[in-house]
Amino acid sequence: MQWSRGDKLDSSVSMSLMAIIFYIFISVNAMTYMGMTVYQQFMSCVQRISEVIEMEEFVFSRNADVKNKDEVCLTLKDADIGWGFRVKQESANDKIEALKKGAKKRIIQLEEVTEPTLSGLNIDMKQGNFLAVVGQVGCGKTTFL
Repeated sequence: MQWSRGDKLDSSVSMSLMAIIFYIFISVNAMTYMGMTVYQQFMSCVQRISEVIEMEEFVFSRNADVKNKDEVCLTLKDADIGWGFRVKQESANDKIEALKKGAKKRIIQLEEVTEPTLSGLNIDMKQGNFLAVVGQVGCGKTTFL
């Protein structure tokens, strides 16, 4: 292999090569870390979505006979809101046992929850008002809606 100054590898070339290898290593390491973080977030979202999709459907009916829609409003005062259930989390041992048994499907179990998801909620809205509900994942936006 020919080097820029003959057959021998001198210190300036070796330091340059070491610097290039170091920068490549740092870049690959950073990309791997970011990729794993994004992958973990993606898998967490997929797991939540699959849990919701695999839940039993609830029958919901609404009977509303509103004569004057201008008077329609929503008022909540010191309200406690919750679903009354949540997806039961499997322990690591349960997951390992299921894998050992060769389970093809995951069984989602629900458990009763007595404490509200949101408590002390106060809101007063009238027909035609707009409301934006924003917040972090898991803070109760969907429960509120």
